[in-house]
Amino acid sequence: MRTLLSRTLLAGSLLMLAATAHAVTEVNTATQSELESIRGLGVTRVEQILAEREHNGAYTDAADLARRIPGLGRKSVRQLQENGLSINGQTAAPSLRD
Repeated sequence: MRTLLSRTLLAGSLLMLAATAHAVTEVNTATQSELESIRGLGVTRVEQILAEREHNGAYTDAADLARRIPGLGRKSVRQLQENGLSINGQTAAPSLRD
């Protein structure tokens, strides 16, 4: 009985952790530290994203982000979205098929 209760509590805790693991971060409004919290984005890439956003305005969609940031391809953008990056309100990348 104790083992079942322990396993149930552990499973519940893991589900709660998984649910909060990927908070959505909007690329068009996020600060540097918020963007750096996305798995797969380092300091240099975040600085590129912020500089490009400042210079040329908001990103319209995943393809726009991939096009405007050198070295950031479609697969990388899709992975970033899966890790919690939102681009103009879009958290999935249905138009980025390889």
